[in-house]
Amino acid sequence: MNHSLGFPHRNQHDALRRLRHALDDAITAPSLDRDRWAYELRGVVMRLGRIFGKHVAETEAANGSLAEIVQMKPHLQPRVVKIKEEHVLLKSKIEELASSTEKACRTHGIPVESLREEAGHLADAIRLHQARGIDLVYEAYNRVDGAN
Repeated sequence: MNHSLGFPHRNQHDALRRLRHALDDAITAPSLDRDRWAYELRGVVMRLGRIFGKHVAETEAANGSLAEIVQMKPHLQPRVVKIKEEHVLLKSKIEELASSTEKACRTHGIPVESLREEAGHLADAIRLHQARGIDLVYEAYNRVDGAN
């Protein structure tokens, strides 16, 4: 596995970060035209689902970074399990938001505030997941065992 500056999957991380920012932008965009607002949010959520799916597939692959971390530093196994659990939860949240935005676009019954709240919770959860992932990667690839 090729680690740029000790950080595998840097491009994925950056793509997820950009999409999280796009999600924030969609949440806070003016909603006077509710149909257009929901359509824009839906587009961001669909892209987020594709990129997050790629992230999960690559990191959880048999030769992915999570398997490599456990192989290099078995004591990090519980944290890897937590990251994998978060993948399942986040994937579910993305699918739920995609379903909510799809329904809103189809019925033109746009519950802007509830969609904003749901999308905001998702953005927060992704932000925390990325922070935990960065800490895990740092400890696995950059921290010398026994050092503080």
